[in-house]
Amino acid sequence: KAGFSVKGFSYLLTQQPNQFMDDPSDDTITLSKMVQICQNDKLYKSYVELPIKCQKDGENFDLVKVAKTITPASTLNGGDPIVVGLFSSSAQPSKTALCVYKLADIRKAFTDNIKICYEANGTLAAQFKDGSCRRDSASIGDDFCGPFEYYNSPLAGEVPLVTQSSHVYEETDITALALDTVGEDTVAFLGTNDGHVIKVI
Repeated sequence: KAGFSVKGFSYLLTQQPNQFMDDPSDDTITLSKMVQICQNDKLYKSYVELPIKCQKDGENFDLVKVAKTITPASTLNGGDPIVVGLFSSSAQPSKTALCVYKLADIRKAFTDNIKICYEANGTLAAQFKDGSCRRDSASIGDDFCGPFEYYNSPLAGEVPLVTQSSHVYEETDITALALDTVGEDTVAFLGTNDGHVIKVI
């Protein structure tokens, strides 16, 4: 659904089934996940995924549609990169929610999940390899890029990255997103399936 690179890491936003089976059924639940890989990792041992959620007043917008990243004006988030995503609800597909994620929060979410795994809690990414995490004494910070031991890779984090939606659009199918910085403002342009543009500051 989206991909971007920032400060030594590459990220992907995906939709994945919550369970990987040889013969998936129509009842398989689809989740949105963010994937992080260190850019200097040629063997992809640093692969870590975690659920990503966009919520508003208790409602969960669980399917990412599109996402972009931008380094905003210094007045927003101190000038650090942000990720802006559009999400729909599997329960109410006619709704679209806009969520903003700070890079610092993204890094912390991945760090927390890696630490959990290296404390012998958690599982590996089942679509690649079955198994559970094993205890390891590695020192892990927000810039951790290994060494990732083979027995803890690829890692499937279970603690989600969650934020609250700033805007929810009813009965509006938003299919496109563009971001720009104008002066001290960061602006999102949302494109609908019937040709309209919504401007969000």
